[in-house]
Amino acid sequence: MNIDLRLVTRENFFSHLNSEEKFWQDNYLAMYSTMIKGYVTDPALMVLPVDDHLVHRGDGVFDVMRCVNNRIFRMEPHLKRLENSFKAICLEPPLEYNDIRKIIKAMIIKGGEKNCLIRTVISRGPGGFSTNPFECPSSQMYVNINRFHSLPDDDYKKGIPVITSSVPVKESFFATIKSCNYLHNVLMKMEAIKSGHDYSIALDDEGFLAEGSTENIGIVSEDGIMKIPGFEKTLAGTTASRIFELADILVIRKDISR
Repeated sequence: MNIDLRLVTRENFFSHLNSEEKFWQDNYLAMYSTMIKGYVTDPALMVLPVDDHLVHRGDGVFDVMRCVNNRIFRMEPHLKRLENSFKAICLEPPLEYNDIRKIIKAMIIKGGEKNCLIRTVISRGPGGFSTNPFECPSSQMYVNINRFHSLPDDDYKKGIPVITSSVPVKESFFATIKSCNYLHNVLMKMEAIKSGHDYSIALDDEGFLAEGSTENIGIVSEDGIMKIPGFEKTLAGTTASRIFELADILVIRKDISR
């Protein structure tokens, strides 16, 4: 059986790469990469090596934060969580990470939009296709700036139907690390969409509330008490933590008014 394979070279690479419209790339504003020691704004150039352990093993960590009207929401808690994650898997970030705050702020400006998402990834780096992390000579860092799209207003007014997920929850150690191995989360999202819903909620081994595929879950009881699963078995959400901080302030104000 013969198959006609085109040889793609450095000279014709981009002519093949740009041959089809990629509508989803309209949301990609800018990317910084330690691999190229710089940034790009062309989505076709937002690439990383196939032998980066991030690609073939999910060996890396990430965090995502929002920029709202040119102000970064809770950058320090997000970076602290990122640092906790890469330390948990013994991943030493590249030297450029020392300037991560400056890089993030510069990339927002290069992205050109005051409302956006900032995704920072620390990978084990390229070096081979085995599971041996020591074959990677150096870690890498990628910072992507993406256009932000808020949920429809009706989702806030009417609520969103959810399902209980049948996908087993992550073990505690992995649940508390924001790693790039998101197969569990992908299956939860797939399960929800196939059932006609947008979100699914996982329960732990004892049947208690856990988390969504990318969401912390909480409830407000009939007596007005807000309850969120502990962060021992779920990812420590920066927004969830902020909600608790604001709730504490409200409680204090109520006590003062008495």
